[in-house]
Amino acid sequence: MESVRQSLWEALSRLGLKEAAQRQQAVTLWPQAAGPLLARRCRALWVQGTTLWVEAESSAWAQQVALLKHRILSRLQHLGAEGIDDIRVRVGATRMDEPPEEPPLLAEELDEARRKLDEMGFPQSFDPLQEALREWRVRVEAWQERRRKKGKA
Repeated sequence: MESVRQSLWEALSRLGLKEAAQRQQAVTLWPQAAGPLLARRCRALWVQGTTLWVEAESSAWAQQVALLKHRILSRLQHLGAEGIDDIRVRVGATRMDEPPEEPPLLAEELDEARRKLDEMGFPQSFDPLQEALREWRVRVEAWQERRRKKGKA
């Protein structure tokens, strides 16, 4: 399993995506970095640039994130989510048990992702990686289509 992980990081590095992938880990590492109490009341939504966007269920919990921001950033870096230098919090109108909102992607970001995916020519041993990237691409395109239908694109 470690060799697959290492191969994935090497492939991401060759594609110039390693740093972005490390930052994206902040979303999944949020519960560990924030702690169980804060993670039950606030959830990580997405990473935009070097900023982690978090949704709090109330302004009191948003203030708590702001007070603990430096400690959380330090924990995220220690856990492997390197490159995050800020946390932005919004007070959510949705319940915490609903799935998180999908991240906003600029048209240029989508085009760049498509270009890089099209250029990928992994050897046969990377079939699981190719499948994961194809699935990611399908999800991004579906998300883009939903935004178009809502009149946001």
